Amino acid sequence: MPRPRSKNLALAEYPGLIARPLKGKTRYYLQTYTGKRVPLGDKLDFAIKRYKELLHVPITGTVTFAYAAEQYREKVLPKKALKTQRGQNKGLDNLKAAFPEALLDEIEPVHIALYRDRRSAKTAANREIALFSHLWNWSREQGYTSKANPVQGVRKNPEKPRDRYVTDLEYKAVWKHADAALQDAMDLAFLTGQRPADVFGWKFSDIREGYLNVRQAKTGKLLRMAVTGELASVIDRIKQRPRKATGVYLVQTDTGQRLSYTMFRRRFDKAKEAAKVEGEPTDWQFRDLRAKNASDSDSLAEAQERLGHESSSTTKKHYRRGEKVSPLR
Repeated sequence: MPRPRSKNLALAEYPGLIARPLKGKTRYYLQTYTGKRVPLGDKLDFAIKRYKELLHVPITGTVTFAYAAEQYREKVLPKKALKTQRGQNKGLDNLKAAFPEALLDEIEPVHIALYRDRRSAKTAANREIALFSHLWNWSREQGYTSKANPVQGVRKNPEKPRDRYVTDLEYKAVWKHADAALQDAMDLAFLTGQRPADVFGWKFSDIREGYLNVRQAKTGKLLRMAVTGELASVIDRIKQRPRKATGVYLVQTDTGQRLSYTMFRRRFDKAKEAAKVEGEPTDWQFRDLRAKNASDSDSLAEAQERLGHESSSTTKKHYRRGEKVSPLR
């Protein structure tokens, strides 16, 4: 491990940029991987500018937000989950429209506050400001700006945590009108408490030694869910159902296809509409099944463990919708 710099600390953020004394002056060079040194002169600001030109790095102070946003879209977004990519691609478009020609170094906290106040969708504004903050920190790492993050200290719009609890009756009303693949998805989501994107991605091969191995797409956390009780019954039902063809996924169509989000959305809406015609409340979302799992759990600790949260406060604030209590007498 190389020793930390004790001199020329300003060069630490520029790999390969070195300083050497020569004839009473400090000379700057770009040290290439071949060992060759490219002279950059004896003025630090000029040397850094020339360094960035040689390495095709935009010069700090001249980078627009639009450029940084497109670089982020190209280099960072593809590493995220598909649902996150869809949301953040739209968020980047909204942010670019608000800062079309602004240089990064021109953006101040007041501009972030104005964006927050002028955005009609208040919750979306919070998400987009969080995206802006992440993009800014990434831009600092790339050398696009050296300014502090303008999001710091800017308050977010107040948000009320979702508190819709799905009753057993409401669940069964929609389940009754669902086709087999949707019934499987509903049961798996409710019993495991996992996110829809994870449920649709499970394969039969993820079940090993009596456990369903769950790798959460959002957090990367690995859970081993014991295949027992009702969960075991649902998986047995899935395995034994006659099909025209059988695929590798737990949630699949009659022809063995993975149930895509578009297919799921259409079937879920259709089942809810049928339940609504019969007079049952259907103003709940599929993601509310994760909260139903947490709320129906015997304890907060049990819910936290099953949902894979690092902090019990997250489980309590966002997913325990109505604590079960007993009367005094």
